[in-house]
Amino acid sequence: MTRSLVPTVLAPAESAALLGNRAGDAIPDVWVYRYVHPETGWRLSIATCAAPGSGRLSLGGFRIATPERTETAGFDSDREAAGLAVGMEEKVGWSRLLGISGPLVARDITSIVGGKCVLHPTACAR
Repeated sequence: MTRSLVPTVLAPAESAALLGNRAGDAIPDVWVYRYVHPETGWRLSIATCAAPGSGRLSLGGFRIATPERTETAGFDSDREAAGLAVGMEEKVGWSRLLGISGPLVARDITSIVGGKCVLHPTACAR
């Protein structure tokens, strides 16, 4: 029987604390949803600049952290996902400003925000 995973949700203040000072840049609000598998221990961090229930769409991607990254002192999938979501939000902002997008994105450009998923797999999950 598969158990449902319940995320730990980090609100924008907690996410901002993870990111620290980004050279004085204004950091958009980022929500991080952390899932940890109870038996195997893998961790999935999903970061988005969309407020819960906002109906906004996250544009980003999925990254599987390599052993070289996960074995680095201080690696944190929450921090990495939040930072990458901020970067994606910057890309979306430039697309809005310059009016560069495909037809589907152009239709919903005001609803699209940055996001990113980072998986920190366990050795058995690789």
